[in-house]
Amino acid sequence: RASHADGIPRGWRRLRSFDGFADESDFSEAAAWCQRPTAGMLPRAVDRTKPRRGGALAILRDVSTSMHGLNAKYASSLALRVIELARRRKMRVGLIEYSDEVTKLQPPDGFFSRDYASLFTFARRLQCGGLTNYEA
Repeated sequence: RASHADGIPRGWRRLRSFDGFADESDFSEAAAWCQRPTAGMLPRAVDRTKPRRGGALAILRDVSTSMHGLNAKYASSLALRVIELARRRKMRVGLIEYSDEVTKLQPPDGFFSRDYASLFTFARRLQCGGLTNYEA
């Protein structure tokens, strides 16, 4: 988790400086500290954190003949949008296309990758063919 000003209050932490003294500190501890200031021992403050971004996401796309035309364009644009959202959240993405055979994008850093350029290039492909084989 990373500290963030608009995160959910998840506990307490010690203030390191007077920045945020009025906004973040525990009021009762701040009042007590003001009556008897202690060097190097500021009052507690609300610890607001957000989860670190990341994780992994797999995209499976049907590229059989039934997906030819508008369906292929829709599936491609949806995959591109999902990859863009994953890029913003610094998530790793894996991409698989299937019809008669399975085609897996395999960037140098592994199946789940942050190589967004390769992912975008692969997701833009509109080639369709073959039958849908769920067991491939």
